[in-house]
Amino acid sequence: MSEEVPEEEVEEVTEDSNIEEEGETESVELGITPEDMKIMVDIVEKIDEASKGELPSKELEKIYEYQKNKKKEEDEKRQAKLHKAKEKKKAKKKSK
Repeated sequence: MSEEVPEEEVEEVTEDSNIEEEGETESVELGITPEDMKIMVDIVEKIDEASKGELPSKELEKIYEYQKNKKKEEDEKRQAKLHKAKEKKKAKKKSK
């Protein structure tokens, strides 16, 4: 029951769009996810512990760097998926 949509009505793939890959739809999100919230809560808790003298500041720095690097890796993966989807769409347009 799918309709043919004229090319001019086909929406460009944006960072907010869903990306279809091998029959699966995966959402690309740029907002704050529940995982991001958990990371932020963990950081606040560690800062609270550090302010009470319960956690050495070196340990806090390590935790912050780890979480920052993890977030950066996730962003890079998201960007790679977005780029792949854009390339796929360009290839489809050329083949038509």
